[in-house]
Amino acid sequence: MEKLGVLGMGISGYEAAILGVKLGCDVFLSDNREEDELSRERILKLRSLGVKTEFGKNTAQFFDGCSRIVLSPGISPETPIVGELTKDGHEFISDLDLAYEITKSESSDYELYASTGSIDRISNPIIATIPPDQPV
Repeated sequence: MEKLGVLGMGISGYEAAILGVKLGCDVFLSDNREEDELSRERILKLRSLGVKTEFGKNTAQFFDGCSRIVLSPGISPETPIVGELTKDGHEFISDLDLAYEITKSESSDYELYASTGSIDRISNPIIATIPPDQPV
């Protein structure tokens, strides 16, 4: 089973963690915010799916053994933890890369629809993996 890291528990990181579970990965999510600053409901959902979590810090040791790490778009590639993990040889992917994987699976009936938008000059990707029997 692939060990997948997710750095950041914003909207993208939360959804990437859930998608990682759907793809059969052992998911490890880290956010430097304290647990009480985050949605309790989302934390409980992730833990119920078996996602391992680290809050209040981002440590390289937490990601030991992860083959890839999803870097949430709100986290700068210039942050110290990204530099440390890069130096340790970890591969970073985007939430879009991960979403694409579910569409290319041979057993998948999903189709990928993606669009980007901008709010206050910040790019906001919108990703939807939609089963073919659902209206778009």
